[in-house]
Amino acid sequence: MIRTLPRRALPMLSTALVLAGLITFRTEAQQSVATPAIHARAARRLVIKNAMVIYGNAKPPYGPVDIVVQDGLISYIGSGASVVANAGRQTTDAVIDAAGKYVMPGIVNAHMHWHEERQPGIPQPIQYERNLYLAAGVTTVREVGGDFDKSKQWQAESNAHSIVAPRILVYPFVSKGRTGSPNEIRRRRTSRSRRRRRRTSSSWA
Repeated sequence: MIRTLPRRALPMLSTALVLAGLITFRTEAQQSVATPAIHARAARRLVIKNAMVIYGNAKPPYGPVDIVVQDGLISYIGSGASVVANAGRQTTDAVIDAAGKYVMPGIVNAHMHWHEERQPGIPQPIQYERNLYLAAGVTTVREVGGDFDKSKQWQAESNAHSIVAPRILVYPFVSKGRTGSPNEIRRRRTSRSRRRRRRTSSSWA
């Protein structure tokens, strides 16, 4: 049986709901202040708990398991008991509770370009693009043409963990393992061709 509230009780109910919402919001705010953020900060030893793991080799997701990342490399995947057993010997810098979430290998973008303009004349912060890649699960990018000096600088900063970015591989202009501008590569190829012709001519002399 459904009963309706008297009209005079509706303002009191509305006030109670608003207060409940404010209390919940205040509690969540206090928790967010008390719990420091662990993103954008390198952790020497990271433990991801209760995760479902996608191996990336056509096997079904497996879990929940705990994952230990030591110095940037996955050192353990398995039950939490082993992690707890080894906790006394090593200090854990950060713990992520991944209950109900999935962990999968990072995606590699094998052909990309950094863009500092959304379109000609409209600037775009480079960090915005880095964040997009990371949010999409891309952990390695292969830059195949752009500002070589900037790309090398960002590559060094990414390797040093001084910026938030995927791992960066730089392939500007490639010619048998050597790099340079198109004109430099043409001059080297022309020089090699001339030397090859001279060697061929002398062998037939």
